[in-house]
Amino acid sequence: MFTWLRKTVFAAALAASVAPAFAQAPPPVPALPDTERRTSYSLSGSTCACAVGFALYGDSTDYANWLEVWVNGTLVPQSGNWTITSPSSADLSRLPRPITDAVLTFTSAQTGTVQIVGARRPRRTSQFAENRGVAARDLNQVITDIVAMLRENWDKTNDVTGRAVLAPPGETLAVLASAASRASQGACFDAGGNLVSCVSVPGSTFTAGNGISLTGTGPTTITNNIQGSGPITITGTNPLLIGCPTCNTAPAGTTTAIFLASRATAATLDLHTYSVVRTGGYAAGGDGGGATFKNVASASFLDSGIAGGNLTAPGSSYTNGTYYGVRLRAGLANSDSSLSGFSA
Repeated sequence: MFTWLRKTVFAAALAASVAPAFAQAPPPVPALPDTERRTSYSLSGSTCACAVGFALYGDSTDYANWLEVWVNGTLVPQSGNWTITSPSSADLSRLPRPITDAVLTFTSAQTGTVQIVGARRPRRTSQFAENRGVAARDLNQVITDIVAMLRENWDKTNDVTGRAVLAPPGETLAVLASAASRASQGACFDAGGNLVSCVSVPGSTFTAGNGISLTGTGPTTITNNIQGSGPITITGTNPLLIGCPTCNTAPAGTTTAIFLASRATAATLDLHTYSVVRTGGYAAGGDGGGATFKNVASASFLDSGIAGGNLTAPGSSYTNGTYYGVRLRAGLANSDSSLSGFSA
C-alpha cells in the first residue's frame, strides 16, 4: 500500500512540474497584415514609450537591425538614442517570435514627428533539424518573417509612399558617379534623363551679399533690397524695371557734362552749372541738329555757326583746329539767352 501511495505522490509531483511547461506554449503566429510596416507619432517633449505597432521577427536582441527610427525626417542611430523593450519579458531573447508588444523609448525627450519603420536585416542563423517533421508554428514563423522583410522592401520602392529614386517601367537609370565625384555637388538630370552631379553646393551657410536679404527657414526666402537713387527709379516686381524718367530733361547741379536729345530741349533748361553740353542730332524738325557746347561763362551762345572775320571774336572762343565739324560762315546765328555763356 505504501508503495502505491509513493507512486501516486510521485506522479502528482511530476504532473505539477510538467503543467507550467504546457501553460507557457508560444501563441500562434499571427497573419501578416497587408499594411505598411511603419508607425508614426507626433511628440512634444516626450521620450515616447510608444508601441512599435507591428510584429517583430528579428532573432537575438540586436533590434537596431530590426528597425529604423526617424525624427523630423532624420534617421536616428540606435546606439545611445533609443531602446526597444517588451512588457512580457526584460530579456528579448527569451520571448517567442514574433514580439507583438514591443515598445520604443527615447533616451532624451523628443519633439516632432517620429516614425518607426520595419528594416529587418535578412539572415538565418539556424536551420530546422534534419530527419524530423517541422511544426506548423515553426513554418509559419519563418515564412511570415520572410514575407515581412519583402513587405518592408516593397514599402521602400514600390508603393505610393516609396522612398527610392525610380524610373518608370521600361526605363533605366545609369549608375551614380562615385561618392568622391558627387560629394558636395547638386543633383541634376542629363540629356538622357540620368541622375548626374552638377552645380557645386556650398558646404557652409549661405550668406546674403550686398542688396540681398535671406529670411525664414524651410523655405528660405531670398529678397533683393535694391532701391533707386534719383533720378533712377525701380518699379514692378517680376520683372523689376529700372528707369530714369527725368534723365536728359532735368540737369543735376553736381554734374559737369550732360547729353540732351536736341537743342530744342536744351533751350528749355537752365544749364549754367554744366561745363559741357552735348545735343543729339535732328530729333525733330527745327531742333538745330547735334553739337558739343562748352561753357564760356558770360559770352553769348552762338547756335549755328562761327561768325566771319576775326576767329577770336567775342562769343566764339574758337581756336583754329579745335572744334572739328563746326563750319565757318558769315553772320551770327540766332542768339538764345537761355544758353548764353556757351559756344559751339
